[in-house]
Amino acid sequence: MTDTTLLAPLTSEALSIHTDMSQDEVMEILNHIAFMREEVKAIYNMGQSALLEYIQANGSFEFNGNTYTAGKTKSVKCIDQGQCLEAVLEATGGDVDAIKKVLSTGAFKPAATMAVLGDAAEDHFTTTWGDKVVTKKIPTNLLEGKTK
Repeated sequence: MTDTTLLAPLTSEALSIHTDMSQDEVMEILNHIAFMREEVKAIYNMGQSALLEYIQANGSFEFNGNTYTAGKTKSVKCIDQGQCLEAVLEATGGDVDAIKKVLSTGAFKPAATMAVLGDAAEDHFTTTWGDKVVTKKIPTNLLEGKTK
């Protein structure tokens, strides 16, 4: 039941944004797209929950070259980074190579490291720039229902 015609109106609407439109017209399209994105996300999540229940009740199955089976999620987080670092330093005797092995990608916060190292931090970080649309919430005064 893969019918791309269901998405055609939304696709057409998104592609209809052009530089000659009024801001109100663009905002109306963006609101519609945002609403649809949240609805599709909710539908997807409901489908995943229903599928999990089905698999748990009926077992795994194959479809379109994929195997569908129930699995587990796992999330592991450091409880106290300072204590963990001290424990690693003590266990490794301060061996930098051994310490590097326990760090995850992006372990150094760029701004905080730059505050410590100053201009020398530029030797340890690379910055990549790209274009994107930035969306920020407009703060509102909840008592008056007006923007600040």
